[in-house]
Amino acid sequence: MIEASEFGLPAPTFDRRDDSDDLGFCARLGLVTLSNKVAVAALTSSIVAGGQVLDLVSIW
Repeated sequence: MIEASEFGLPAPTFDRRDDSDDLGFCARLGLVTLSNKVAVAALTSSIVAGGQVLDLVSIW
């Protein structure tokens, strides 16, 4: 596990807000768009058919 102190950050930086099981959160989670419509359109138009996308912001 990564410790906040390894990055010079305060100890509680990576603490969870609650200790409930992640499955409860993921079960109610639907499609979430964290970008505006213009940005989504620009990204969508730049993807070629059959192309690949590296998603660096998915839930992990």
